[in-house]
Amino acid sequence: MKYYNQDYFPDKSDYQCPPKDAIKYEGMIYRFSKKSDKTDKEDWISVAKRGRKYEEWKFDNDYTKMCQSSGYSCYLSEQQARDAYNEMTKGNRGLKRKFRSFYSLHVNKLDGVILDTSNPEKGYRHFTFWLNYKSNIVEQNFSVTKW
Repeated sequence: MKYYNQDYFPDKSDYQCPPKDAIKYEGMIYRFSKKSDKTDKEDWISVAKRGRKYEEWKFDNDYTKMCQSSGYSCYLSEQQARDAYNEMTKGNRGLKRKFRSFYSLHVNKLDGVILDTSNPEKGYRHFTFWLNYKSNIVEQNFSVTKW
């Protein structure tokens, strides 16, 4: 399977990306959005494509972060998304201004693979979704729900 942002994956000889334990998933995922009405392609620009942090991880050979940044952060329920948002924005007004809403979408097993990438030190669940290059999800616009 070919994935979006595959050019940003670590070299396969160093690290398998997506990780071997990522699974095909069918169900709802929830993502943060910068929009206040409908999503667009900008909501699907990965951290890897945005550059700054990715270059640091590449320099440090942090293959886990490089791989995760080429996927998309998501949550498996509205409550998980709200919990993550509330925890992440405590004392961080910048994030509150950046992410104005969230949206949900149904993915099927052909759309990509998912892995629980929660950090045990954080007080919320987190998943990374690697999107199949043949998926048309990025072409769709989804209605958002304001926080």
